Amino acid sequence: MTLICLYSYILLLIFTGLWPFTFFPENRVTVDSLKGLHLTPPATLYTEAPPEKLSQLREFTFLLRLSSNFSGESGYARILSYSINYSSMNFMLAQWKDRLICRIKTDSNENTIHFEVLEFFKKGTENRLAVVFKNNEFNVYRDGERKKAISLDPMKVFKWNHSYPLVLGSDADGKFCWGGNIYSLSIYDRALSAAEVLEPPVKQPEKLPLIHYSFREIKNSKILDEGKGPPANLTVPRYYIPYKRPFFNIFPTDRVNLRYNLLDIVINILSFMPIGLLISIYLYSKKMAFKIHLLVSFLVGLSVSLLIEFFQAFIPVRDSTMNDVFGNVVGASFGAIIYFFLHVRRIFQQGIIKERTGTRNWQASGISQKSMHFIASIDNRHILFLTLLLISITIIYTPYRTLLGTYMTIDSYIHIIFVPIVCGYLFYEKKEAIFRQFSYDVKIGVPIATAGIGILLIGNKYGRHLNINDYTSIIMLSDAVFWSGSCIILYGLKAFRAALIPLLFLVFLIPIPTLVQNKVATIIQSILSNITSLVFKAINLPFINNGSVFYLQDNLNLDIAYCASRIPLIFALFILAFLVSHIFLATGWKKLVLTFSILPVVLLSNCVNILVLALLGVYMDDRILSLELSSTSMGLFFYIPVLVLFLPILWIFRMSDK
Repeated sequence: MTLICLYSYILLLIFTGLWPFTFFPENRVTVDSLKGLHLTPPATLYTEAPPEKLSQLREFTFLLRLSSNFSGESGYARILSYSINYSSMNFMLAQWKDRLICRIKTDSNENTIHFEVLEFFKKGTENRLAVVFKNNEFNVYRDGERKKAISLDPMKVFKWNHSYPLVLGSDADGKFCWGGNIYSLSIYDRALSAAEVLEPPVKQPEKLPLIHYSFREIKNSKILDEGKGPPANLTVPRYYIPYKRPFFNIFPTDRVNLRYNLLDIVINILSFMPIGLLISIYLYSKKMAFKIHLLVSFLVGLSVSLLIEFFQAFIPVRDSTMNDVFGNVVGASFGAIIYFFLHVRRIFQQGIIKERTGTRNWQASGISQKSMHFIASIDNRHILFLTLLLISITIIYTPYRTLLGTYMTIDSYIHIIFVPIVCGYLFYEKKEAIFRQFSYDVKIGVPIATAGIGILLIGNKYGRHLNINDYTSIIMLSDAVFWSGSCIILYGLKAFRAALIPLLFLVFLIPIPTLVQNKVATIIQSILSNITSLVFKAINLPFINNGSVFYLQDNLNLDIAYCASRIPLIFALFILAFLVSHIFLATGWKKLVLTFSILPVVLLSNCVNILVLALLGVYMDDRILSLELSSTSMGLFFYIPVLVLFLPILWIFRMSDK
């Protein structure tokens, strides 16, 4: 019976993973003289070979006459791309909701320019779209009206990969299809003026575009390139066969696709856990060792996952990714581990440990009798809590990894490093009070945990237009609320109250929302500006203050804006002050005062730094004022007055405690 359940569940997974079984759908591309190129997903067309004449552009214009019938939200729908996928890309013009999305790779360090134009598309309305680059500036036009202007650093140059195809209607791997009409497409190796973008291509050799498609007809499954140079003809396959099939890709971590990656990991782990459970139930009946359970669960999970992911590469609406394989294998293995823990505990609780069980089943797996007793002594609530903790970590891992990989510098999010250390210390300090008495508390815990799940769903649905910092804030907030509810459900309200301070400290793991950072930075900047003005007046240093900039004598100026933007660094110092107060002080109010004394200390330290820089720049060497206040050396210089001011306060409170 167990084998029947196992086979049935595997077939169910295969059926679900390969639905809707559209392995070779028709490529829905049509061309006529009135509608031009009409694309209805799934649809794709691409150049026969990579168009090398696009690889050496110094300035350019993309000119399209099109109308959109697309209004989806599941990722950036590709209108035009010179790429393989999101991570291997030269440029991309795409649509998300009513927005135009532009991504263009610049230099050899894989730097990419990304910008969006809001409310660009209106369903069924024909527009003339132009993206023009000249003199380190991008300009986006709609029907001759400039809608966006982006300036770049002078060092930026275009070093594009010559091996990528030009693709319309999708990515080269067949994902992110777009729907609508394209009446003409031209790519120029020069920058057109605002007036020229409204004119059709001029039939003069010096003004011909590099690539031009008029989309009047399809000849032998091809659309001919009428531009200059070697032709870059488009191939229109009869069936939906992408330029390159995406076998076992690594999921992208851009913020639009982030939520799908996040949910997929959780779903894949949970969906394959029953495989490990059923295999362990069957193999235990055959008196197999636990290491055999784990090995078979791993191999079966891997085999089923590889089978599903291989065939998903042939289905346009599915994604074949290594993320799914990893999640599936972890889920199957985790299912076997859960059965092992539950089974060993059941044996010990029933008091039926005998020589047969110890030698035949478990000693062969390399697990000692002492380890078995330890496993049996673990409360079920601990196992469930660890399971929920792993799920919550899985949920936050991807956005947090993307956030830190995108924004991590010497100052950014440095406070996050100290949060686990402080929380671990606080939990250890209160371990006796926390673990003194356990009780299940469903009435209070379930609504809180449900609220956490609700915040997660709302964040996934409405948070994609936010930057990665704010999106991660929502995900972390939902995780913290869910985790708090889980603690109350499993351990009760008394234990939760005992652990309240360590749990509340986890709030510092939530990235500070951009709006809050900006508001706090504005307040700090105002305070610093006023204090600095008073200090300069006190020492008779001539200045003119304009916001965050102080204009000094001899045409020198000092900008203090960065000092006000050190919000993560201030949080890091606040956390360290909290930890120091708990280690060295015994009185509660002194701990509180010492912790919050770091805030005026930071303000005074910034003032000291600003004053020293101003005096050195005015009276010694004006090149000092050209130093970046955000540099590593200036960041280290910031700590010196903090220590000088904070250590005496700590010493005074320490002496009064003694």
